[in-house]
Amino acid sequence: MQGEVARVAGAVALASARGVWRERAGLLVTVRADGTWGQGEASPLPGYSRETLTECEAALERAPWRRLDVGSVAEVAAVLAEWRAPAAARCALEAALLDRLARRAGVPLWRLLGGAPGELALSALVGDAADVHAAAARGVRTCKIKVGRDWDAELALARTVRAAGLTLRADANGAWSPSQAPARLAALAALGVELVEEPGVASDLLRVAADESLLDGPSDSPVIVLKPMLLGGILRCLALAQESRAEVVVTHMWDGPVGLALAAALAFALPRARVLACGLDRHPGLAAWPAVDLPFLHAATVSAPAGPGLGIAEVRP
Repeated sequence: MQGEVARVAGAVALASARGVWRERAGLLVTVRADGTWGQGEASPLPGYSRETLTECEAALERAPWRRLDVGSVAEVAAVLAEWRAPAAARCALEAALLDRLARRAGVPLWRLLGGAPGELALSALVGDAADVHAAAARGVRTCKIKVGRDWDAELALARTVRAAGLTLRADANGAWSPSQAPARLAALAALGVELVEEPGVASDLLRVAADESLLDGPSDSPVIVLKPMLLGGILRCLALAQESRAEVVVTHMWDGPVGLALAAALAFALPRARVLACGLDRHPGLAAWPAVDLPFLHAATVSAPAGPGLGIAEVRP
């Protein structure tokens, strides 16, 4: 088994309640053996992930490459269970090994993991009224707004989403204080918000979704947000879903194309009835990576990747 790790970085324009990012960087992991290959990606998000890109790089340098010519999903899990590594590094190596296994078997990764084909609705992240109208024009029915920086502007944007007849989601990223949260949750509940991610408090008015708090273990929230890059890989996400009865939103952390393809594989490996509109829309973070076709992403939906493995061509840094 040969392993290659390459750093990728580029200028972007990204913002959330936790900050603003002008660069997105990641590591592209490629494994090769016996004429087959697989790829994974480590893209921790500064200020959000608990590890740094440098820590991921150091962990991947210590990866047990000679032991990684594995032949089953169970063997992948067993080998990685013995390897202490940050979440994004584990996600990358696990994805590369699973991608290779599925390509060798000639099946999509979601099928290797027991999933089913189909199509799911996309949720679009919107930052202003123009984004809302553009999303509606292409058929998107669910929009998410980031809240936690400028409440008056955010509430106005929430009203714009609802006035357009779209389902509204909000993501506080834990930015509200305990004194701010109740009134803001009440205002969003009055608008008929579908869910609010990480508001920092419990609520009887609306559904609260657990996102980054899943790093501390399973949640009893009615909705959980699964991000393979944050949580340490697709197998960890599947385990969290199995431990919970919650509905699921599958999304990314402005990952590159390999991370986005992995999240799509996760969406179709989960029980379909529990999966809500997915946060897998194309996003500005992709600009930091080499261009690669993502044929499973459509204007308003995501379909099960049809090709073997992750369903995309090899990404070359």
